[in-house]
Amino acid sequence: MNLSNFISNANLHEQNPLANCLSVGQPSNRSLRMKKVALILISVIFCMATYSQSRNNDVKAHHFDFGLGAGYEYGGVGFQASYAPIPYASVFAGIGFNGGLGYNFGAVWHILPKTTRYMFRPYIEVMYGYNLVFVYTDESFSTYDVEQYYGPSAGAGCEVRFGKKKRHGVDLCAFRYAFWTPKARDVYNNASSDMKSPMGPIGFSIGYHIEF
Repeated sequence: MNLSNFISNANLHEQNPLANCLSVGQPSNRSLRMKKVALILISVIFCMATYSQSRNNDVKAHHFDFGLGAGYEYGGVGFQASYAPIPYASVFAGIGFNGGLGYNFGAVWHILPKTTRYMFRPYIEVMYGYNLVFVYTDESFSTYDVEQYYGPSAGAGCEVRFGKKKRHGVDLCAFRYAFWTPKARDVYNNASSDMKSPMGPIGFSIGYHIEF
């Protein structure tokens, strides 16, 4: 705001100092705070990336990850493949068996990067695919119908890698929440107790992974 605009605003509100404060000072302060927060976040991410890449020349990033496991990320019980274009982020797709053919695909933000430096690497994930399934069987336990419902899910967990190269290990999503559609929620609420999980939309997953 230049000087002439400031004087103009002051003259318009000189009879009401409170109005002047609300109309002129508050937006400016809010905008300044948002800029400061953005600059701090950018600086933190930049410093983390610089620190992790420059401290040790032996640190190596892993870009490809393949895993076998159970959970939405593996399409039920199945296979997952992911690619990390940068150490702090990756995209993945999983396909497997959940009574039928299940799938999910999504993205992961790695709070600690996918490199040979870290044994424990916490992460946050978002995905889209099946997030509710009902498998109907007859008296001989033969499946005669499978109902799958699709939508977004989000979770948080940790990668655990072993050895000097940190290539082998376990992915554990300790908490995952499925955002069900209204139809999926109605089907779940009306299903018999022996067909639905008591945890509802909350779940977890685990898998064994190899990185390259």
